[in-house]
Amino acid sequence: MPVVDVDCTRAPAFGLHERFDRADTDWHAHAKHQLLYACRGSMRVYVERQMWLLPSGRAAWVPAGVRHRVVCSRLELQTVYLPTRRVREAPAAPVVFDAPPLAREMLAHAVRMGPADPPTPKARSFFSTLAYLCLEWMRDPLPLCLPRAESAALQRAMDWTLQNLGARATAAAAARAAGMSTRTMARRFAVETGTTWRRFAHDARIIEATHRLSVPGAHVGDVAASLGFESLSAFSRAFKSALGRPPSSMRPRAPS
Repeated sequence: MPVVDVDCTRAPAFGLHERFDRADTDWHAHAKHQLLYACRGSMRVYVERQMWLLPSGRAAWVPAGVRHRVVCSRLELQTVYLPTRRVREAPAAPVVFDAPPLAREMLAHAVRMGPADPPTPKARSFFSTLAYLCLEWMRDPLPLCLPRAESAALQRAMDWTLQNLGARATAAAAARAAGMSTRTMARRFAVETGTTWRRFAHDARIIEATHRLSVPGAHVGDVAASLGFESLSAFSRAFKSALGRPPSSMRPRAPS
């Protein structure tokens, strides 16, 4: 996704501001830690057997050395790359978290210091402070993650489910779409992901809700109905139980 070789730059730490109509990267890894912030739009970050959703107004931490793939459309993105020596006790796995106002202001300033800029004392101090604060912000992560399948058959069932998250989505329908019996699909879910289709579909609905709610003008009731929830109150309870906050908390934030 980056237009520069982020591991061979003059600046050891720097920021980028990019816009994408559509992008799908190959699997890759960086020698630097990566901090992503979706100003507008959303993106999916695939890491090994997991898929993370990054809605607008939220940030994601991708540790150095972790292979990942990014898929997005109509995205405005701010990215900061940090050398590993700048971050002590960094998480070993990706983390998605709310970007507080201070984070958004610092990310907006970080993109003014690009990969070709000299590593000035001011820049070193700024990025060291940003790295330290990231550790604080990541202590309240958002569970916007789904498991990925090992087999092609189960992946077909997952893909069908993700494309049919309304009321008509059932385990039997997902199994038929994947060419399996319901019993076989249940067994593969247990073996390959350690969860059930019902849990997968529920979590997928909540994660998709965070994306739909991040669209300007979205209404909570409309999102709940489109994802097959029986009532607004049922949706609100499920959302708060999963994320610890009401659906209204996912409203879009003005970019810094």
